[in-house]
Amino acid sequence: YCGVNAHFQNGRAERRIRSVQEMARTMLAHGRSRWPDAISIHLWPYAIRYSSQVLNSTTNNDQGLSPIEKFANTPVKPKLRHFYPFGCPVFALKNKLAAGQSIPKWEMRARVGVYLGPSPLHARSVANVLNLETGLVSPQYHVRYDDMFETVKDPSIPNSKWQEQAHFTDTKPNERKNAVKVKSK
Repeated sequence: YCGVNAHFQNGRAERRIRSVQEMARTMLAHGRSRWPDAISIHLWPYAIRYSSQVLNSTTNNDQGLSPIEKFANTPVKPKLRHFYPFGCPVFALKNKLAAGQSIPKWEMRARVGVYLGPSPLHARSVANVLNLETGLVSPQYHVRYDDMFETVKDPSIPNSKWQEQAHFTDTKPNERKNAVKVKSK
């Protein structure tokens, strides 16, 4: 334990916190540079969680053990195929198809979402996906990833509306200007 404002007394923990924050900041910057319409700074809690999981799953010592393996004292090797770029576009199977129902032949079979890391409550292969339309995050089992962000420029991908749903954007600037004028009278 350390005293108040005595961060120098707890160097290992402080360095780990800094590493997690820097990795999360890098993930958000990369996602925003590739897909600025969908990735926002408001996704920082998911970036922090994902960066923490990546750092806990990778080996970073002379023994070749990850922090999870050292803590659990069992060989738990992470599968690198389950790690994807934070914020990459994902195509999740529509709910009707996942439930075993049928949809019309020419209708889209998947919806586009944003990858926010693996679900902490499910298997490692289950992804947390942000729905662009509703702004809700849910675990998705049937997902295809676009690791290189190649489909972002596709005109068939819907515009991101989740920021409006969460009230992170100013959707009606004219009404705000009118409200300011009324108050000043």
